[in-house]
Amino acid sequence: MRTIVVFTLLLTNTLCSRLSLNSKDFKDIDYIDKQLYVTYSGIESVSLAGLGIENIPQGMVRSNSIRSISLPENKIREIRKHTFDETPNLEYLNLAGNSISIDDLELVHENLKLLIFDFQKSAEITDSNFLTKELKIRLPNVEVLSWKGLNHELLLSWMKSFPKITTAYLSDSNYIQMVNTSAIAENAFNLRNFHLERNVIDEFVMDAPGNIEQLYLDENPLKYFWINPNYQSLKILSLSNCLLSEMPVIYSLQVLDISHNEVRSVTFDMLQHMPLLRYLNLNNNKLTTLPEVHHLNKLETLSLGGNLISNITDIFMANSLKMLNLKGNNIDNIDVAEWWQLDRLEYLDLSHNKLNSLPSLWHKSMPMLKHLNLEFNNFVSLENVQIHNFVDLREVYMKNNNITYIDINQNIVRLVPKRCTVYVV
Repeated sequence: MRTIVVFTLLLTNTLCSRLSLNSKDFKDIDYIDKQLYVTYSGIESVSLAGLGIENIPQGMVRSNSIRSISLPENKIREIRKHTFDETPNLEYLNLAGNSISIDDLELVHENLKLLIFDFQKSAEITDSNFLTKELKIRLPNVEVLSWKGLNHELLLSWMKSFPKITTAYLSDSNYIQMVNTSAIAENAFNLRNFHLERNVIDEFVMDAPGNIEQLYLDENPLKYFWINPNYQSLKILSLSNCLLSEMPVIYSLQVLDISHNEVRSVTFDMLQHMPLLRYLNLNNNKLTTLPEVHHLNKLETLSLGGNLISNITDIFMANSLKMLNLKGNNIDNIDVAEWWQLDRLEYLDLSHNKLNSLPSLWHKSMPMLKHLNLEFNNFVSLENVQIHNFVDLREVYMKNNNITYIDINQNIVRLVPKRCTVYVV
């Protein structure tokens, strides 16, 4: 009862902006937009979702102005060649969740740019000659293809039906166990973004990946992964939750997500061959020490949450870092020397560790710090946090520590920077 009274006194005087009893969540440092879903912003549209439609007669939609037609979750079994001839300016077509086999998709359209053909409920294909057949599709201007949940094998030669394709979503299938990577350059020259998440791919080898810039293989049971380290086009690589024990090394990478794997070490030799990295996510691996990243002068986000790090002596951080995540390790002590030269750091997450104090001069090594997360540690007072000298600090998150009493005589003005709010619950 005493704690509640003291907090109430603090929040009813001029110090109310320094200490808050309102709950607020810390920014998700790890977030990166992987563009997992197709989006379309066209205004002139027709939506006929989930109406039990079985057939689409030619001319069902007749309009020169319609750009988008959505027909997901119906009972459509076939699309004939001239079905959409009466909508000549159609750009977006959603046929997800119907029962159309690939052999019954005879779609031809000159202006279509985006096709969604996800999770068809058609029977599994047993025709042994099926994979030798050419697709009956002719879509020369499709740029984005979403074909999730394939219920048969995939031939990359089919990509020839989409000569301008730049983005392909081929995820969530129990039939995609391997990808003939040598066929990518030959059949999908313009492909830039390739999504293969949640398939059953256990080996992935690419010597000549064409012009792919973004590759997503999250949640595949990879036993072996290799891409030519000298490949120059790949900028984003996502390998989260793939059972990997080693971090891949590719010179051109700017974004690498290898979270939720079995990586035990990241050496200086590995990182020195990836000088363009801006974002590195190593969350939830088996790391016991911090990687040496001081030479990565473009690195802005480093995420090391959920590892086994306890001793952080001899750390070498990049001066370019703006966001650092060390959440959920076993850190119980920080020496100011270890944090030297984090001049641009704005977000620091040290939550879910075993800290009970921070060094008195640590503000000198991160003068731009604005947001600090110290939730779920062992702090017993604000004095032990040592934040009063941070000029730009705006938010400190302190809930679920061992702070049971705040004495107004401690002088909150002295403990908390002028424009900073401390969230204690």
